[in-house]
Amino acid sequence: MKFKPIKLEGERVVLKKLNVEDAQAVKAMLNDKEVTKYMYRMSYPYQIGHARELIRSSWDMGEGYGLGISLKDSNELIGYIGFHSIGKVDDYKSAGLEYWIGRKHWGKGYAKEAVTAFLEHGFKKMKLQNVHAKVFSPNRASMGLLEKLGFQEKSRSTHHEHCRFENIWMDEICYELPRKRWKK
Repeated sequence: MKFKPIKLEGERVVLKKLNVEDAQAVKAMLNDKEVTKYMYRMSYPYQIGHARELIRSSWDMGEGYGLGISLKDSNELIGYIGFHSIGKVDDYKSAGLEYWIGRKHWGKGYAKEAVTAFLEHGFKKMKLQNVHAKVFSPNRASMGLLEKLGFQEKSRSTHHEHCRFENIWMDEICYELPRKRWKK
């Protein structure tokens, strides 16, 4: 499934299609174990080829797509956001949400701004009925962000097979946000 290019804006961030010039920035951010330790199946060290593949696939992921998160004032790439597993059964359309921000930009509200703009697009333009996100239990910042935006815990899996990082097992928490609970 191919998606038409879109550009979304928040007050300080722009969400837009990644391009080949972004590969070095993606590689640098994803070579930081603090950024990737709560992600699924990440290669380490993260190579330039991995970054190019992320960029190439961000608009042709099958049932999803992704956008780079850049600062409006400098155009610096600071992260990534995407929908995956976009599916429709009858009139019910849902998607999974994924995002990450490079460490030097943590704690500045950029993730909240980006996720808010992306959810607004998902619920209003894509007509999603539900968005879900998975978070590993030690990732308190991401859990807090999702909860501030109205997501609620739906389920929890202990010792999930994909949750292993440096011999530490983590619970996987599944959150969901139905359109009717979205408040923008």
